[in-house]
Amino acid sequence: MKTYHGVKEEILAITETLISLLETVSEYQISSTVPTAWMDTCLLLRRHLNEEIFRVAVVGTIKSGKSTFINSLFGADYLKRGAGVITSLVTRMKSSKEGVLKATVFFKNWEEINSEMKYSMNLFPAGILDDIRESFDIRSESNRNELRKALGALDSERLITGDTRNVNAVYLNSYLSGFDKVKDVIFDQDPVIVYKEDAFHDHRQFTGNEVLAVYVRDVELEIGSPGLELQPGIEIADCQGSDSPNPIHLAQVQDYLNQAHMLVYVISSRTGLRQGDIRFLNIIKKMGLSESSVFVVNADFSEHEGINDLKAIVDRTSEDLALINSEPSVFTVSALHNLFSENPRGLSEKDRMRLSQWDMENELVEFSRAQTREFFDFFQASLTSGRYGLLLNNHLDRLRGVTGSLAGWTEVIRDVLSRDSSGVSKMVANINLHKEKMGRISGLVRSTLDGAIQKLRKDLKSSAEGFMSEGHGGLLYEIRDYINSYSISFEEYEDRLALTTFQNVLHVAYQEFKQKLDTFMTEQINPRIMNYVREKESEIAAYLLAAVQPYDVMIQDALSEYESAMAGLGLKLPVQMKSHLTAPDMDSIKSISGIKLPSAVALIRYSVKVKTEASARFGFYRSLTMIRNFFKKEKETSKDKDYFRALKGALSSLKKETDENVSFHFKSYKENLKFQYLLKLSDVIADSIENEISARFMSYADGLSKIDEVMGETIADREKIRELLEGSGNEALDIVKRIDALSESLDDKFFAALEA
Repeated sequence: MKTYHGVKEEILAITETLISLLETVSEYQISSTVPTAWMDTCLLLRRHLNEEIFRVAVVGTIKSGKSTFINSLFGADYLKRGAGVITSLVTRMKSSKEGVLKATVFFKNWEEINSEMKYSMNLFPAGILDDIRESFDIRSESNRNELRKALGALDSERLITGDTRNVNAVYLNSYLSGFDKVKDVIFDQDPVIVYKEDAFHDHRQFTGNEVLAVYVRDVELEIGSPGLELQPGIEIADCQGSDSPNPIHLAQVQDYLNQAHMLVYVISSRTGLRQGDIRFLNIIKKMGLSESSVFVVNADFSEHEGINDLKAIVDRTSEDLALINSEPSVFTVSALHNLFSENPRGLSEKDRMRLSQWDMENELVEFSRAQTREFFDFFQASLTSGRYGLLLNNHLDRLRGVTGSLAGWTEVIRDVLSRDSSGVSKMVANINLHKEKMGRISGLVRSTLDGAIQKLRKDLKSSAEGFMSEGHGGLLYEIRDYINSYSISFEEYEDRLALTTFQNVLHVAYQEFKQKLDTFMTEQINPRIMNYVREKESEIAAYLLAAVQPYDVMIQDALSEYESAMAGLGLKLPVQMKSHLTAPDMDSIKSISGIKLPSAVALIRYSVKVKTEASARFGFYRSLTMIRNFFKKEKETSKDKDYFRALKGALSSLKKETDENVSFHFKSYKENLKFQYLLKLSDVIADSIENEISARFMSYADGLSKIDEVMGETIADREKIRELLEGSGNEALDIVKRIDALSESLDDKFFAALEA
């Protein structure tokens, strides 16, 4: 059975053969335009094939077994198991082109690090670190000392938010603690460290240590001989941080998920679906990624009495999943048993004993092994069916177009060289008529696309404005409504005031407010933006393709007329030039053009400072109460305490400032999404469609620019060129046969067999 990688390698081999042939043809110096244009098409296609990456994101809650599952796919402990939530770190794994173990650690640069630290300094109210906040540089010893002093002065209330460590305090402390260990390896631009072979596992010092992981952007591991024999072009990513209490971690995971083609969601058989799973699965659903999700129940044999107990957990988990994902694909595997079985001799004595005990559970082991095989089959079928199978066929169609045109061009030139001047003039005249007609069609296509783009840009602007507006039903409306309707129980802070200052109590209240707002943004707003963009991408391509679809018939008719005209002149083209317009590949277009969706993290990078005026307000209320009490016989009750009024007033002002800040930040994000992504993408897709149409009816007249020089050669020289062209034409026909044979093997039956 053919695999995705096998078909892709065959297409690449055909592409290389065609490139070599075009290089040979260009040496004939008959034309400087046709072979060059076809060469550009082939080089672009080769780049697409080589850069094409099928991304698989492995996600799940903490301790579900994500890293163990990925290690089992590769047959060894490449990822640190049981690391838990350290930071939002995506570790990408793929097969090594060099055939060796290699770990590449990509660090943040100093500008990114300082920017993140400045943002995290909103932990401190105004008046603290104000002298260094804007110009802070971690490389400055005095700046680090001042920050340490400020962190040391914080009370416990400020270091805890929502029953967890305050994420800003964690970030700042981690950066300070890890500085001495990384200061010599980080540069101003894109710093990396590469560990090979025996040093491979040294990368774990940065992925398994909180104070160093904070400096890392992501990690790429290349495996020389994976147990899965992972095909080149496939990337499997371990996404930590999906259930981190830090919303920024979730946003960073979302950025990778938005690029992924498949999600593998790992669930522990010890617990089944937990609240954290339900939360994250709903986020995935809102992102529009449910259909590309597959579920793995990671079976812990030590937790189950037997096969019936395990199957009961799996059945219950599948039923729960069906409430979120209709007809979920669920596989049950023991990742740790699979991993241990790959290399039993390399296990510790304790692990060998565990493996030996598990192997006696025959039903559990056989069930897991059968499910593991089914998962691999499903994975393989996903690569070679649906959108990806269609993409392979599109690549073949483009190769067939170039090769068929090359075969026809060599035939035309050979025939020209065998005729006298009058015969050549008649043939060139016919070809020029064809060229003019194709030129008119090309002009109509460009004009139609220009008109379609104008309307599309207007519609996209209107759609984005409506979707993200502050009017009722818009995203900004929902954000502002969340901010303005946010409330707290002020009594919760009454006891805190006895232990610390009013300003500290106010700042704790703000930190908890901001944590909840950031969570709302990442769980509700970001997923809907990503799903909206996904839908718009499809609409843009479909709209532009539909706009030029009528010309597809015109092109087919024009090509038929051209072939008939050539036949009337005694020339039968060896390959039909007809091919139909296909939808552009979105991933390739975005990769080559460099267009990227604005980061999900960017949406929560707003900043609001807690101002010292709140303390003055508290002092005013307190003084006012003292004056009132002086003239009253009875003092005010506890419900009328000054800090309640001051806290309510201060929080109201903070909400107002947060509303203004987030609204400004969101509007900036909206403009970036519109102009730097959606509108740019529509232009690039239009250009891609036009280029494909132009390539399909490239006129042979362009290849006759030097024919008068060739006709002036001696009969012997002309005969030599004819012989060379005949050889090249025959080779082109052989390539066409290879393309047709491969294309026929990728029919519906083939894909149906893979999906069965």
